[in-house]
Amino acid sequence: MFLNFDENDIAYMVYGPGPSSAVLYTFGKWNIPQKASFITFICIGGGGGGGSGRSAASGIARGGGGGGASGSWLSATYHTSFLPESIAYAVGKGGAGGASGTNGTNGSETIVFLPVTNFTSTAGNTLARASGGDGGVGTQTTGAGGGANPGVTNFSTNYPLSGQCYFVETTGLGGGTGGSGAAPTGGSVSAGGTGNLTLTGGAGGGGVTTGNVGGVGGDVSALFSEILPTIPGGAIAANSPGGNGTMVLKPFASLGGAGGAGFNGTGGRGGDGSYGCGGGGGGAGTTAGAGGNGGPGMLIILAW
Repeated sequence: MFLNFDENDIAYMVYGPGPSSAVLYTFGKWNIPQKASFITFICIGGGGGGGSGRSAASGIARGGGGGGASGSWLSATYHTSFLPESIAYAVGKGGAGGASGTNGTNGSETIVFLPVTNFTSTAGNTLARASGGDGGVGTQTTGAGGGANPGVTNFSTNYPLSGQCYFVETTGLGGGTGGSGAAPTGGSVSAGGTGNLTLTGGAGGGGVTTGNVGGVGGDVSALFSEILPTIPGGAIAANSPGGNGTMVLKPFASLGGAGGAGFNGTGGRGGDGSYGCGGGGGGAGTTAGAGGNGGPGMLIILAW
């Protein structure tokens, strides 16, 4: 999808594929406006999917699924004298949430690169890149771990063209840990860690104790509640899902999915992450809730 796709406008936006898509990337080319002196590429990698909670019979400790990690964020500004007439891009898909008994899948990277005939980026032709976040762990006796490896760009280290631009890169945030059989509340997450004010991982799903006591899903909160309200985890009830993440463009902020509730019955599904953010972990139960989908990646292009 494009917003204001006109060479007389200054802002362009492309989203990665949705969770039901069979492809991992949205590919395309963009012509640089002739009157532009500078171009900024803002890349956001796809978020990781949340892990499923554990399914097991009553009286057995069941852990909630871990939330998926967010993708990384990179802003790179070039003078147009260093750029060709057009650029190519591949915007990554978010990872799928884990079905009952499985981990979430990883999100895909978002890349801007010099146009080539086969749409293949290499280190030598990459203009900007943000990697995707890892999926959360699912189906553990104890609380499952959140996506442990958030997106990392390492742009200055791995990409020679980084020397031709001014760039800022930010590592993504990991997902929340699922609740355990001893402490069933799912782990909450919030923006602001490691300098990342814009993206979050997904929260952890609730667990269930050996005494069949379920736990609430973890919440997801922005750095400032005035920008985005907290996304609540599932309450302790059958099939109680975590809330889906949301996003605002100005100032840019995006939140992951909240954790589903653990319940001695059907656990709640994890919430879906918004753009670039992790999906929430599923709640444990006799039938566990699935993990939420990670949010698709995003590319914003500014020209002036």
